[in-house]
Amino acid sequence: FLARTVHAAVLLPCGLLNVWSWYQSTNIAVVSVLILSLAAPLYMVALHAAYGQSLGKMLLGLKVERANSERLSWSRILVRFSPLIASQLITGVGTAFAIRSLPEGVLVSSSYMQKAQLVFQHYPSWAMRCMNLYSIWVLLDVVVLVASKNKRAIHDFLAGSVVRRSRIRSITGELQAG
Repeated sequence: FLARTVHAAVLLPCGLLNVWSWYQSTNIAVVSVLILSLAAPLYMVALHAAYGQSLGKMLLGLKVERANSERLSWSRILVRFSPLIASQLITGVGTAFAIRSLPEGVLVSSSYMQKAQLVFQHYPSWAMRCMNLYSIWVLLDVVVLVASKNKRAIHDFLAGSVVRRSRIRSITGELQAG
């Protein structure tokens, strides 16, 4: 939860830019939504590929690696984050479809709450079904995480990954295993 709060804070500027775009034009809003749908997956994949952890995990002293303590390969990282990638892309494309279905100028001239309602009302049923499936996935992922001996979620089993305490330097400079 704390790591996800950090992720939300890191991605907040993207979200604010997206909100701003909805007051500019339908075309700018569509492009912004599609870019935003890539932001979280790119953030997660890039940082895990480079460091084995996101900024949230860094702050909490956690690291994602293979069960044998090796770094995850790109393919394993993509497998681990494939549900997030798919969900974000489907949500972005679905939102873009909803925005494009609105008459020109309606989105821009509406209040923020009206914008949200209009987009929700025009959201494609296929995208809504995919979002519902992703919600079920997340629920099952949490159940498996809580029930598993080593606190591994489904995406960890699929990618052959584990989340461990990372090695940190103490104030005295000694290397400690967490």
